[in-house]
Amino acid sequence: MTLPPDHQHPPEDDTWSTFPDQCVVLVIVRTLTSAVVALETLKLFRGDSDVQVRFAIDSGTAFHAGVEELLTDVAPGHHPPLDEAGSLRPCLVLTASENVDLSPFTCPIVLVQHGIGFNKYVPDSRTQEVRLSGVPRPEFTDWPNLTTLLGHPAQREQLVAAGLHTLAKSSEVVGDPAHDAMRASGHLRDRYRAALGLEDGQTLVAVSSTWGPESLIGRHRHLPGDLLAELPHDTHRVALVLHPNAWSWHSPWHVHNTYADALEAGLLLIPPERGWGATLLAADVVLGDHGSVTLYAAGIRRPVLLASDGGADSVSGTPAEELRSIAPRLAVDAPLAPQIQRAIADHHPGAYDAWAARTFAHVDDAHTHLRDVLYQRLGRRPPTAPPWRPALPQPQPRPAARPVTAFEIHTRHVDGSAGPAASDRTVEVVRHPASVRSPRDVAGTYRHLAVAESHPNTALTHLASVVYTEAPTVASARAWTEIALDSFPGCLLTAATAGDEGRVAIRGADTWHVHGVLGLDTSVWSAAVYARLRSGASLEGTHVVRVARSTHVITVTTHSPDPQVAAQSPPT
Repeated sequence: MTLPPDHQHPPEDDTWSTFPDQCVVLVIVRTLTSAVVALETLKLFRGDSDVQVRFAIDSGTAFHAGVEELLTDVAPGHHPPLDEAGSLRPCLVLTASENVDLSPFTCPIVLVQHGIGFNKYVPDSRTQEVRLSGVPRPEFTDWPNLTTLLGHPAQREQLVAAGLHTLAKSSEVVGDPAHDAMRASGHLRDRYRAALGLEDGQTLVAVSSTWGPESLIGRHRHLPGDLLAELPHDTHRVALVLHPNAWSWHSPWHVHNTYADALEAGLLLIPPERGWGATLLAADVVLGDHGSVTLYAAGIRRPVLLASDGGADSVSGTPAEELRSIAPRLAVDAPLAPQIQRAIADHHPGAYDAWAARTFAHVDDAHTHLRDVLYQRLGRRPPTAPPWRPALPQPQPRPAARPVTAFEIHTRHVDGSAGPAASDRTVEVVRHPASVRSPRDVAGTYRHLAVAESHPNTALTHLASVVYTEAPTVASARAWTEIALDSFPGCLLTAATAGDEGRVAIRGADTWHVHGVLGLDTSVWSAAVYARLRSGASLEGTHVVRVARSTHVITVTTHSPDPQVAAQSPPT
């Protein structure tokens, strides 16, 4: 909603106020990160009509992109620049950015942390040197009206050790609301997994990266794609949680473009403004660095593998450094799947409990402590009811996850299988997304490229050994398979599904009928046919198809006089 011009600027008094005797809380937002944290903090004023929230924007940062869009979405109205905000005469200034100019304000000021402690050195845009992330600018560290909120008493000790005695004395230890919110939302794990599209039994690998050259993505930008290429598609999913500063500096377009192939392969890209906490709860293992999101993962007892330790960015004696000494490392140049399996299997829930006790204070009570400080600085009594502590919002990948339609597939005949068919009629199918593929032969398997007719990259489609589609009717399925052989001269066979029946056309041979394929992806059941064809075995009859943890039975028939089809060597 856009306000009329004469109502865009708040009044200097209560002349036009519907709610008299209000206190103005001025929220200063500078970066996307600080805006998200500030908006979460404001939920503690829920239902209080005596508190009038106003926003001011400090755009003097390289990480400002996305701030105005976020505020327009959740808090439409006029958001003046910081140099005009002094006329609002606030009762309290609230900000989650330590780098804002606080000089216009003599009222109480509360600085909320946007992460866990003072763990990193970051570049200072004003001095071209480095500074301790989370600490206010030097000219404001002695301000008597400034209160810095801390998550643990050890952070106060760190300020004292850094010579910031006044800042340490005026600080308040309230705990970590983000950590508490994740703990309180743990019972929604299955809902979060469903929102991410996970199926029962699938393993979610979350990749967490802060920003800068020492971050995980700064050092190993191809890791999400490497994971997708190596981990079987039917048993694993991969999510990327990227720091908002990377989104702001490089732009969402650049992030999407960088990971275009990974997105085509099923990467779940979590937007910077919501969903990262729920993604950690949904994850089975987290690959991270020295950023706060990785620390939160350890704090909620997730298995953690460190792919980057932060190098010169890390501050000694902090939770990030301590975690580096106790968490296992990820060797990015070694096979990834065995390391992930080992991290999950070897992890025990209490592995990081002692570390967490030295990192998070007032556990499960941070919202109450934070609200008490805010109201105290306002000079008002807090509400008697417990503070509002909303469940974490469901993760919504951006762009929305889309089905994978191109696969590198490995198939093999399984010996000693039980079921309605002989062992040589049981085929195991393992799929890997082809858009991030690193084709390799695996002993004892047949490898082929299977691509849906609708796949956006026609280069892959014309390389495929198997081209497949979904058809509206059985008749149209048969017609399509025969026509598609001419459209894709490099493929060995074409396959189409119509309801619970499938059709396969084989180059130089007849069209086959496949029954029992309802609920089975065409790329899977056609892979079983391909494996039989490569092995020189008979196609006709009943076959067992194994994919991930599921087993399916299909029946292949033909109306031709001679159902035997000679084995052919397909292109790869």
